Amino acid sequence: MIRKIIYGLDINNGKFLLTIFTFCFVLLSQAQDIHFSQMGRSSLNLNPAETGNFKADHRIIANYRNQWASVTVPYKTFSASYENIQKSPFKLPGNIGLGLLFNSDVAGDGNFGTVQVKFSLAYHYSNLLDSTLDLSVGVNVAYNQQSIDFNQLYFDNQYNGNQFDPNAQTNEVFSNEQFSFVDFSLGFRARYLLNKKWPIRLGLVFNHLNRPSQSFYGEQINQLDGKFNTYLASDIYLSKYWTITPSFFYYHQGTFDELFFGAMLEKELNNISFRTFNFGLINRMGDALIFRFGFDYQSFDIGFSYDYNYSSLKIASSGVGAFEVSVIYLLFNPKRYERVYNKQCPVFM
Repeated sequence: MIRKIIYGLDINNGKFLLTIFTFCFVLLSQAQDIHFSQMGRSSLNLNPAETGNFKADHRIIANYRNQWASVTVPYKTFSASYENIQKSPFKLPGNIGLGLLFNSDVAGDGNFGTVQVKFSLAYHYSNLLDSTLDLSVGVNVAYNQQSIDFNQLYFDNQYNGNQFDPNAQTNEVFSNEQFSFVDFSLGFRARYLLNKKWPIRLGLVFNHLNRPSQSFYGEQINQLDGKFNTYLASDIYLSKYWTITPSFFYYHQGTFDELFFGAMLEKELNNISFRTFNFGLINRMGDALIFRFGFDYQSFDIGFSYDYNYSSLKIASSGVGAFEVSVIYLLFNPKRYERVYNKQCPVFM
């Protein structure tokens, strides 16, 4: 199968080899799950145990990512989620977090699309070990649909020996343009106060526990690799107004590994509307530097990031990796106040 990106290139030109390299890189990337550079700002994609882990009654998150615009047709990823917190049933201690997540991803010339709908449930038990330890466990079930538009692809049968003819018959027969499957994930989260003032957060996640088959050919077994990811972060208070948050993220799926590490610096502002701003640098090992900036405005937490690509793909990308924006909105239930009952006292003569 030859993609549209090869059309019009001279085989003897060095750009042809570069395009082939890019094409192979794109194909390999399709074997991985969608991901964001602002990992911790897409909580339900990061860990189902993060469901309901916030100081409010409701949380809405939206993420958008545009990747590799300078290399091929951009990868466009959109994610939106809603969560709320409820008291545990059956008089159990702790809280229950409920979440619903929607993901949409479109990649490459064939509009290879992924649509996901996930339902997450987490149980949070706080104030263990003299109020120094919080534990959470979460699960999610996801419905996934993947599709491709074969009409947007070009094939070797359309090369007539002299030139490429996009109107020639491909002689390719495809039985399906989409398929769907269901999978499950399990996550754990712990928050520990070291010396009762230094919080350390640890997460462990096991994705695709059932390893579902994914193939455009129903009889072909092509199991989705399980994915393991872990992360470690902390908040170090430098002064009354400044906090630094170092973090470490590791992902492993099949033969692929991703390692992120870096830090964010946050300043608290004496402003009712603009409460904080933050900035920082994250390194995705062997691939890109991620520059991040964000701020809190009233009930909104807004973040921006830019991936500067420094891997061997830089020859084609010119360093342009991805642009990403995230918006988090926290909502509190209105407080209920009891009506004061006024009773008129009798008048004594």
